[in-house]
Amino acid sequence: MASKLDKATRNDPKTRATFIYYEFQSGKQIFECFKKFCERMGPDYVDYQEFEFWWQRFSAGKFDLDYDRSQEPKYRTISDMPVNIFQKICENLGKNYQEDYRFTLRHVPLATFNKDW
Repeated sequence: MASKLDKATRNDPKTRATFIYYEFQSGKQIFECFKKFCERMGPDYVDYQEFEFWWQRFSAGKFDLDYDRSQEPKYRTISDMPVNIFQKICENLGKNYQEDYRFTLRHVPLATFNKDW
């Protein structure tokens, strides 16, 4: 059972960022620091994306721990792309792209995406 302190630090983004900053200060490579961090705090304390986000901010000289990540724009990935656009991209891969590359196109209704596509 997790302690109250453990629960409090897990739920506080500023505390997690502070711990990540401590790792950043070691001067070691990000992957080595993440591994050590997980050994100390547990493998599910913070995911790699959050660790990397703060690491990159600190690397860029941005040390504001009050930064609110929820205010950032959400970025789309290739899996968010409508099928018809993905198919147009795949046409440039050659005639046998479905046999040469391992991916499956799925049907996604266009109404689920905003008009920026």
